[in-house]
Amino acid sequence: MHPVFSIISATYVLGIFILPGVVPNSLLPGVWNPYILLHIPVYGILMIFLVLTFKPRTLFRGKVSPTGSTFLPGGIALVFGILNEFHQSFIPNRDARLR
Repeated sequence: MHPVFSIISATYVLGIFILPGVVPNSLLPGVWNPYILLHIPVYGILMIFLVLTFKPRTLFRGKVSPTGSTFLPGGIALVFGILNEFHQSFIPNRDARLR
């Protein structure tokens, strides 16, 4: 594991976990929330940080296929996403959704 990317990944995860409780309700539209589209880049960036955390040396030397090096980081990102949605169900005026 790469220590710098481990710290960056942990800090990023903490930010994702804390941010939903900090955003004021006035920023959340009532009918459809366009901010829901931010899940795509947020979890994409998390995936990049996690890949760099677990396979920085072998990934860039070309010894490991990019697909094979994304299973563990992808699993971690998936579990974190599920836990984060569960966490949001306890925040006032927020809800957890599968979509």
